[in-house]
Amino acid sequence: MTGKFCCNDGHSCDVPEPRYTLAFGVLDHTCHQYINAFDEAGHAFLQCGEVNNDQATASHLHEAWQKKEIDQTAEAFIENLFTKPLFTRWSVTLKVTKEQYQGNENIKLNVLSAEMLSPTEEGKKITDKYKSVYNGIYAQRLRAKGIGV
Repeated sequence: MTGKFCCNDGHSCDVPEPRYTLAFGVLDHTCHQYINAFDEAGHAFLQCGEVNNDQATASHLHEAWQKKEIDQTAEAFIENLFTKPLFTRWSVTLKVTKEQYQGNENIKLNVLSAEMLSPTEEGKKITDKYKSVYNGIYAQRLRAKGIGV
């Protein structure tokens, strides 16, 4: 098979399509974990909330990676692409699986979906929630005093 690309499953194609395979560390107040994000989930992290960021495709990143040694704009693109998601807040759905490797049990975390959180929108949600709780408590106190609400 000359001129064809094959995977381990025996599938072949003329031109391979690059896909994201990201492995990175995440943390919260409880612990630090390493997680994996493939293709669409990886694209979500690298586009960082930009809905139609065609420059964040795996194909474009692959081309830039090939040129990074000789093209400073490609190197800057790659650096920007990978530093933009740092220190941002995300809502992530994970698939957790246990694996046995050389007698040790390991936990493997894969990202199923990821959504960047907006501090402004999250603040509004929390404020609205507190307002509804406060208004509910205030209304109960008024009713207890015999004042109609």
